[in-house]
Amino acid sequence: MNTIKGKILGIKQEMTFDSGFKKREIIIETLDEKYPQILPINFVGDNVQKLNDYKEGDEVDMSINIRGNEHNERHYVNLECWKINANKPE
Repeated sequence: MNTIKGKILGIKQEMTFDSGFKKREIIIETLDEKYPQILPINFVGDNVQKLNDYKEGDEVDMSINIRGNEHNERHYVNLECWKINANKPE
């Protein structure tokens, strides 16, 4: 299992495709790293609704899957979140 701690920089609009498939993307800046990274994280299917309780500036802990695929001899990597929790200060 892969986990990421981050601060939400942006939440994009939900996309719904003809097949009924739903997707929504957030942009986060990683926390607790020497060199923070800015990453797009995807939420798909029923997980899209998990973003309803979050906004820009929130710090979150996420469990993600790393997905990869190939199309026309090009390779792509997607980070797909399946669990998100507010990162509450102690």
